[in-house]
Amino acid sequence: MLGFIMAGITAVTSFAFIAMTRAISTTIATSMKTLILVKHIVSLIEDLAKSLNITDSEDEIREIGDRVIQAEENGIMADKYETWKDYKEALENFELDSKRSLEIEDEDKEVVGLAFALKEIELEMDFDVSTLLESIKDVPELLEKEKLEILIKELKKEGYSAFDIKNYFDGDLSAANLEKIDSIIEKLK
Repeated sequence: MLGFIMAGITAVTSFAFIAMTRAISTTIATSMKTLILVKHIVSLIEDLAKSLNITDSEDEIREIGDRVIQAEENGIMADKYETWKDYKEALENFELDSKRSLEIEDEDKEVVGLAFALKEIELEMDFDVSTLLESIKDVPELLEKEKLEILIKELKKEGYSAFDIKNYFDGDLSAANLEKIDSIIEKLK
């Protein structure tokens, strides 16, 4: 009887262990795929920022982030200015505290710097690049700087917005618009 109970416990434990291992493996695989996608999108944003002369290097992205963080700590925030240009000028004139710079994590500087660069890219391109990137994240062939620039140019030329692309991938467009956007995207694949 004891042997039967022990065999049952062993079987249940083995099944639980296998199920847990599969769940962990799936989670790790999903996390790795997400991490790779995030790194690719970060690289894409950096490349776009460089090509539009918003930044020169990854170091500049961190410096921008550092400046935005410290400026915000000192009351300089975009919503306190009438225009983005005024805010950007205030940031440029803000003097960095080198001691505080050492206290701020490089990852935080990079994330904030990338967000700032993305806003600059959107203003420069006059297009909601954030929504576009979110919409095309599962189409790796479009996640290249040159193709993304062409896609934005073609979409704007046809009068489409990033939300039209989102609706395209969600299947919420009229047949005519679906066909037009599909044609634009297929040319880039």
